[in-house]
Amino acid sequence: MDRKTVGSMYGIVAVLTLVLAPAAPHAMSGMETPHGGHTHASSALSKSRGEPINSPDAEIEITYSADGKTAIFVSGREGSIPSPGVPYNFDIWMSHSVDGVWQPPIHLGPGIDPTVGPNINASAWELEPSLSDDGNVIYFTRYEPGNLSTGDLYVAQKVNGVWQPARNWNDVPELPHINTPTGEEHCPIIVSDSLIYFSYQQPGVTQDSDIWKVEKKNGVW
Repeated sequence: MDRKTVGSMYGIVAVLTLVLAPAAPHAMSGMETPHGGHTHASSALSKSRGEPINSPDAEIEITYSADGKTAIFVSGREGSIPSPGVPYNFDIWMSHSVDGVWQPPIHLGPGIDPTVGPNINASAWELEPSLSDDGNVIYFTRYEPGNLSTGDLYVAQKVNGVWQPARNWNDVPELPHINTPTGEEHCPIIVSDSLIYFSYQQPGVTQDSDIWKVEKKNGVW
């Protein structure tokens, strides 16, 4: 695999249905906001999403399905899994719009019906979710609580209407190996089935995190 400092890697296969919905917002934005409340927007163009998406805790990194009827976002609201040793916890939640009305968000964690959503939340921090265009794949980053330099990319896929357990990106045979001990973050940008961009931190080489790319040539990543 040919790495270049301009960008980074990965491309998804037909099995996982390639092109992503718009990328999730930057993970750092809003993370300095305590769970106990929201900051007030200074722009008159901004409008609160309101309930049931918003709660007394912080909600960040919302992204939508291509049809605009499913939203996934990060929150530490009541029902999230506590993260040991740190005051904050970040889990991924999902809400659906039915007849134009957003339904109460669903926690994507233990006990969820796999026909409703994937079990992806743990005591770790789950952040930066994104949906594929058809809504059948969720990409996200999992961090050790309190350490944003430990991210690994994960994938959860719906097969025949049933969500499968989330897998580390490197454990999906059709995908290139991207995760390393030094940390990856932010949802991948899958340009095609042979070109992927992602954020990668390499001590001594990158400053914090840089964009990398991976390409498939002659069928090989």
